[in-house]
Amino acid sequence: MDISEDEKYLYTVNMYTKELYKIEIGNPTNISKYAIPNPYDSECDDAMVRPWAVKVKGENVFIGSVCENKIESDVGAAIQKFNGSDWSLFAKTGSLQYNKEPGVINLVDDIDGSDEPEPWKNWQDLEEKIQGTVEPKPDIQY
Repeated sequence: MDISEDEKYLYTVNMYTKELYKIEIGNPTNISKYAIPNPYDSECDDAMVRPWAVKVKGENVFIGSVCENKIESDVGAAIQKFNGSDWSLFAKTGSLQYNKEPGVINLVDDIDGSDEPEPWKNWQDLEEKIQGTVEPKPDIQY
């Protein structure tokens, strides 16, 4: 989620529908939705693309995505640029590597019950989530 530099619009990604939402802050019933295209072409099936990061810079909105079943492979992460009408591929990596040291998160009644900080972890599948082992995930800033 991010706010435009003029503070008129809130942008967020609906991870389920794979849409970018633009919400007018002064009139929150004024909502525009834009389908986020697959930045990987044939390298990643549409169903596996996970757009989730959003950052506004000037008139452009940047969306970060991963290909869920190929995070560690040569597909990596992608960043798309949206100028209000057109999408373009801004950057794509060969593999998803964090450039910073993994952060930690402090939770009351933390994940493992120890109240100790937990390190950031990679994506987990639904079975692990159901079993209650959800671990913190980092957000992207670019």
